[in-house]
Amino acid sequence: MIMEVAGEHIKGMRKNVQKSGFTLIENMISMMLLTIVLTAGLTLFHNANQFTRLVVHKKIATELVNSKIEALKSDGYGSLPSVPEILTLAIGGLSAQQTTTITNIDEPVDGTTDYKQIKVEVVWNEAGKNTARKIESTTYIAP
Repeated sequence: MIMEVAGEHIKGMRKNVQKSGFTLIENMISMMLLTIVLTAGLTLFHNANQFTRLVVHKKIATELVNSKIEALKSDGYGSLPSVPEILTLAIGGLSAQQTTTITNIDEPVDGTTDYKQIKVEVVWNEAGKNTARKIESTTYIAP
C-alpha cells in the first residue's frame, strides 16, 4: 500500500512539472540570428562611413580646384605664372597633390598668344586604396 501511494505521488509530480525557459536549440538559433543582424548592420555602417569620407574628400578637392582658379582669375592675365605649379596639401584628413598648368593658346591667324588655358587638378588616394582619385577643372582667360 505504501508503494502504491508513493507511486501515485510520483505520477502526480510528473503531471505538475512545467516547461519554462528556452531550450539550448532555441538559444543557439536566436544567437545566430542576432549575429547575422549585427554583422549586416556593422557592414552597412562601415560602407556608409567610407562613402561619407569619399564625398567629403571630393568636396574638399572641388573647393581647392575652384578657389585656385578664382585666385588666378582675380590676379589677372598678366600675372599668370608660366611654369606649372605643384603643391602638396593636407586639409581635413585629405592628403593631396594640386597641379596648376597654364598653357598659351594661339589662334593661327595672328601668331600671338590670344588667351591662356588654366588647368587645375587635385589628385589623392583614399586610405587603404591604391586607386588615385582626381578632380580637375579647366578654364580660359583672355587679356
